[in-house]
Amino acid sequence: MKAYRKNQAKVIALRTTSAIAILVGIFATSTAHAQTSNQSAAAQPTSAATSPEAILVETVTVTAGQSIGGGNMIVQRQPETTNSVTAAAISEKASTIGPLQLIQNLPGVDTTQTDSFGMSQRSNLYLRGLPSTEQGWIVDGAPAVDQLFFLPYSEAWFDAENLAGLTVIPGSSRITDPVQTAIGGEIIATIRNPTDEFGSAGSVSIGSYDAKRVFARIDTGLIANTGFKAFASGSYTVAGGFGLPGTGNKTHADLKVQNDWTDNATSSLFVSFTNWQSDRPNVLTPAQFATELSTGNFNTFNPQATYAPFPQPAGSQPYWKIFRYERKTLMASWNNEFKLGDRLTLNIDPYFHWFGSNSPGQSSINPASIFNGNTQVTPNTTGLTLVNGLVQVAANSVANQHAAGITASGKYDVTDSNQLLVGWWHDNWGGTMVNSFSPLAQNGGAADNWGKSPLLTTAGQVIAGTNFRIHSDIDTFSIQDTQSFFDNRLKIEAGVKYYLERIDGNNQVPGPQTYYSQNISRALPRATISYDFNPNMQVYADVVTSIRPGITGNTYPNTYNVTTGKISQLGAPNTPPELSTGEEVGFRYHDDDLTVDLAGFNKLVRNRQVISALTVNGAGVSTTVNAGTESIQGFTAELASRPFFGITPYVNGQYLHAEVESNFLASNGDFLPTKGKTAIASPEFTANAGLNYNNGPFFGDVLFKYTSSQYPTLMNDAIQPGYHTIDIALGYHLPSFFGEESSTIKLNLTNVEDKPYLGQVAGSGGNAVATTGVNGTTIAPGVNPSYFIGAPFSAVVTLSTEF
Repeated sequence: MKAYRKNQAKVIALRTTSAIAILVGIFATSTAHAQTSNQSAAAQPTSAATSPEAILVETVTVTAGQSIGGGNMIVQRQPETTNSVTAAAISEKASTIGPLQLIQNLPGVDTTQTDSFGMSQRSNLYLRGLPSTEQGWIVDGAPAVDQLFFLPYSEAWFDAENLAGLTVIPGSSRITDPVQTAIGGEIIATIRNPTDEFGSAGSVSIGSYDAKRVFARIDTGLIANTGFKAFASGSYTVAGGFGLPGTGNKTHADLKVQNDWTDNATSSLFVSFTNWQSDRPNVLTPAQFATELSTGNFNTFNPQATYAPFPQPAGSQPYWKIFRYERKTLMASWNNEFKLGDRLTLNIDPYFHWFGSNSPGQSSINPASIFNGNTQVTPNTTGLTLVNGLVQVAANSVANQHAAGITASGKYDVTDSNQLLVGWWHDNWGGTMVNSFSPLAQNGGAADNWGKSPLLTTAGQVIAGTNFRIHSDIDTFSIQDTQSFFDNRLKIEAGVKYYLERIDGNNQVPGPQTYYSQNISRALPRATISYDFNPNMQVYADVVTSIRPGITGNTYPNTYNVTTGKISQLGAPNTPPELSTGEEVGFRYHDDDLTVDLAGFNKLVRNRQVISALTVNGAGVSTTVNAGTESIQGFTAELASRPFFGITPYVNGQYLHAEVESNFLASNGDFLPTKGKTAIASPEFTANAGLNYNNGPFFGDVLFKYTSSQYPTLMNDAIQPGYHTIDIALGYHLPSFFGEESSTIKLNLTNVEDKPYLGQVAGSGGNAVATTGVNGTTIAPGVNPSYFIGAPFSAVVTLSTEF
């Protein structure tokens, strides 16, 4: 193990030295070129791609002049499908909601509001049939994904008031971005910059389900003659959820410091911190949902308000205070841009993040049959309260993660029509996961919420079915050349990213697995072409290859059942990474009256990874399996017109055909005949339509969202009905009373038809009913599909002001 670490250190040092050498070489070349060049980059002709109406996806700059459809659409020019929502549109939303809710009306985005306040920790997102675990997530240039489970937990990233914009690239990712999960696309959040002038802002919100929120921000303006400027903000949110007995809370702080050192050098540091306690609703099966609809009691299958020891009568639910999700995050992104001469720009962006979380549940343990890993042990029950001979416990899932990394890239204008881009990303990540047990007092309380006082053996060991450490090193090297023709109207890009990752870890519980590892390497070529007929009309096409390793916490370690000592999750460190090849063709048109964006797409995903049930030595286990190949085709359309009497229409839609290309290995060793079936969570049609109003002091919008039916199983033997929602926002800019720059009152109404519905697929699998396999055996049902419930009507009123 020590020898491996030593070798890894040498490899990392060699990669780092090589990357620095490349950048220094480019710099040296640019210096020599600058001394002989008679024409600077500043003298290049202006094209549609660099016009004020364009959004530069390299920096995701969104300006006020680009907002269309009330900010739900902007003019795009990069050669891949891209959709954005601006700060103008975000400002009209409820300030309580999270990023997934802010982008839910963009083309092809399939997500569900389980509450209107971004507090329930029950959310997911699908782009073109691929889930959030297969998207890249970037916040101000830094990766933001939870690397243990590849989930974003985006509610903890920032306060919405501090956003400059959100951009979705549904089919690919930018070549130099630090992403390891972007098979299905990329979501990019850009944080506002501090203002040059001193200022402050604040808001107060109240709403349904006991929702309350306060927010305050201060901008320092330029500080003396230092060139520094900064903003700092904080918020506190308390809110309940639909059908839940309690309330969750979230404390959040953002800080950004910026300095334009010279006209050619800029630095900014963004830091955010969140302390979040979330009350989680249970996911529901269709039968459970039907029961709640018939009785009108939507708390039937959710955690209960009063404590009762386990085991409970059939149909009873756990105590809500034991079921609360806890999460703390600290994220920092330090962005630096240096223009070295007329032709070379360097970006060097270090980052750091730390995540701590606990996802507990209520349980009980028989002291006579308890295992640490695969070894039976005797628990120390001294001083514990036993009920019917059982130890009452909170079953913890405590995770701690930290990552430090750096992205570096250099853009060099070889000629006035040719640009070379070179990039490097290094990420060092480590994580731990412990599923321990916290003894409960007679009132259902635990000593703490983070498993710091776990149940021990008489020998003083922590009793756990899961206890592992895992580590990864990622390095990517990318190079891309862009050649322009016909005064920059035709652009051709060709590039390649080389992805390297080493994953290794140790299992801390007794059992056959003590160490696991995997090496992944892959060259990922790409190419794009775009042609601007004029400043108003563009066509483009691209082909992009991507990679995603196995979900770390679900793929590599063995985990055990603490009551039997048998393996419950079988580690599969040899699982091949997912690989995808995607193509797009698109057409864009923009003038003063109409903006249109059309795109067709095709994608092939190989080594599609799913968590599946298998039988090992007669016992059922879960493991990551290679589900074969999936093909995805479709078409998106997005359009908006100019305002008519202050009213701006906006509409988009997507047609999706996602098909399973392989038969699926079932738990009994036979194969489910899934080839040719529709992929899970892939609605054929999604559509959004909106009307935005902005006239004088009044503003508002109405947004309609439709999602057609979809399947929660690979066999398509269960179906989720389609659904729609309507959200309304109304606002008024108040006159100035006390010298404030502006004050606003707004009312946000979600799901105004007040219809609970089964939203995002939560529990999926191979088959929901008994099926005859390819080899003729009867394959028992592998899953009882479940869903996140969509919240009914809610209202939030916000009063905000700026000075």
